[in-house]
Amino acid sequence: MTSPSTSPSGATETTRHLRAAMFVDFDNVYIGLRRLDPAAAEAFASDPGHWLSELETGSDADGDFTRRFLVRSCYLNPSVFSQFRPNFTRAGFQVVDCPSLTQQGKSSADINLVLDAVDALAAQTRYEEIVIVSADADFTPLAQRCRADDRRVTIITASPAASAYRAVADTVITADDLAELVTGASTDGDDEHHAPAPAPAQAPSRSRGGRGRRSGTTTSAGTSAAGATGASAGTAAAETGDVLDATETLEATEAAEASGTAGATTTPSGTASKPKTSRASGSRSRKASGTGPLEPSEIVVPERAAPPKATAPPAAPLSPVARRAVLKRVLSADRPLTLGSVAQAAQKADPSVADDSWGGTGGFAAWLAQEVPEVGASSRPPGHVWDAKRFGEADLPGAAVADTDPSALQRQVINVTDVPGLSAENYRALLTTLADDVAAHPFERAATSRRVRNACQDAGVPVGRSTVNFVISGILYGGTELGDSPSAADLAAAFADNVVGLCRGARMELTPGDVAALRAWVGGGLIED
Repeated sequence: MTSPSTSPSGATETTRHLRAAMFVDFDNVYIGLRRLDPAAAEAFASDPGHWLSELETGSDADGDFTRRFLVRSCYLNPSVFSQFRPNFTRAGFQVVDCPSLTQQGKSSADINLVLDAVDALAAQTRYEEIVIVSADADFTPLAQRCRADDRRVTIITASPAASAYRAVADTVITADDLAELVTGASTDGDDEHHAPAPAPAQAPSRSRGGRGRRSGTTTSAGTSAAGATGASAGTAAAETGDVLDATETLEATEAAEASGTAGATTTPSGTASKPKTSRASGSRSRKASGTGPLEPSEIVVPERAAPPKATAPPAAPLSPVARRAVLKRVLSADRPLTLGSVAQAAQKADPSVADDSWGGTGGFAAWLAQEVPEVGASSRPPGHVWDAKRFGEADLPGAAVADTDPSALQRQVINVTDVPGLSAENYRALLTTLADDVAAHPFERAATSRRVRNACQDAGVPVGRSTVNFVISGILYGGTELGDSPSAADLAAAFADNVVGLCRGARMELTPGDVAALRAWVGGGLIED
């Protein structure tokens, strides 16, 4: 369902409106978030209306969209989490009580959620999107069923989710993304040491209407796309269409003459030059020293600077279809993708795009840099493409294992569980840096992750933000409290136990020798057995 809208340039844009049905496995999400970030867990449970409204709008490779959650269902165990029930009721959720039915505490949330979701697929109202809020891989068949019925599937997790479960979804919101969503905190910021603060923007010129127009725009790289920023205040005023009235001009000029610099302006190069004046300027200066009023003809108004030349609009993409396919593939991926797989996605969407050497650019990498500049890319074999907002070059598999040829077991673990492919030496450096940081600073997930990432990169260890977040999350899910200043060996043991659990959850058959090899690898040799 779409509706047209008109952009400032006059082009017609389309906003999609999705009818959505949301199913929340409360126990799974709350417990997972509490291990990762207690504050995020409380925000999730206490104010569901906030994060629900955040999910109602968004954009992807196909453009902007809005969600209308026609079905909002929350499944919780009332004997444990009844205090949160009114919060979800107030936010418009239908809360389904799922008490424990066994001595082990297993509730009926899973089966109730599945039954309601299947009913939604068969409902008279067609829901274009099914949103499953749970990291439980038991919902994989449900996601497959929704996908087979041509419904968009979005999965929101609060703990590590199986790769098979994530692969079925069109969109995956990870635990880190969810924690940021519910708390409103960003984990993307860099310390000033790693990202210099941008130069202060020039204040907009004053106009009679109280509005200022910026003299330039900012590109995605953070640079100014306008003219020189060192122009004088008079030039800036002229560029914004401001004209001093006669009184303001008189007062400014008299003050300048009193200091011996009447009519001087500053050029971008910093040299002084005098503006053109009329013949009346001589008599004006004589009268200005007396007591008589000035005649209107004797008032000099600075000449208006030439308006900036209009820039040509950006060229249209060579293949909009291929560009959308690349963005959709890259932005929905949970890791950097190989260059070849992204090229295949572009060719599948538009088979003609490669017929003329990728639009005359000479190759896919050059086409990608020209047509999809918002993604990151590396041509280092085998080549990778990634979402620049979530990943960096340090997150590439090749960068992570540059000093080691991983064994067949390591390759399988990396592919099946998404465990970062660091070498044992780099794992040792990361875990030691993390232990030092939590001993020196109070643990705060986003700030700690940023400091550890920066310290590792300063030491020459190629560790990306997502890698540090993965290790921290694994340690927290293993039950180790980072606020207790654990040792590097304690962190290594906790993370290794988490990795072994992920492997067994993915149905990998591990021998005792395999477990020992994994612990030695991801523990960085710090574990004392």
